[in-house]
Amino acid sequence: MPDGQPPGNVEHQLDVEVTVAQVHEAVAKVLPGTQTPFAAGGGGGGQYQLASVAELDALIAQWQVIHDKIDSTGQKLRQARDLIEPPAADEMSRKEAQATVHSLNQARDHNVAMRKYATAYIDKLVAARQAYENTEQHNAAALRLTGGG
Repeated sequence: MPDGQPPGNVEHQLDVEVTVAQVHEAVAKVLPGTQTPFAAGGGGGGQYQLASVAELDALIAQWQVIHDKIDSTGQKLRQARDLIEPPAADEMSRKEAQATVHSLNQARDHNVAMRKYATAYIDKLVAARQAYENTEQHNAAALRLTGGG
């Protein structure tokens, strides 16, 4: 987001996060040792701006959908790879089939990395939700003790 503009909605922030992760993963494959940033969302300081546990629950649900789509795509890649056979018995046909299998294996490797990223991100969101909820409960209890609630 350009400076001075408000962050996009959560869906836009997710799209940006996934795109940034894909770019950084591609760069890391070409330049080993490259650091991959996390949480490039649209809020201040590179974080999501959430006002409630319900918003966090919605964000977790959206990331679960992303995770499930990645998982489904991985299954399709595996199935496609397992169906590859040379169209003929000659060497060029065998090499073409091998190249296709190699390409699908590379796509599957990328898929596995994206799945791990999504899983780790969901885990972080769940931990953040628990911390947020604990803070809310603590604040509510403190208010009750002081007579403010």
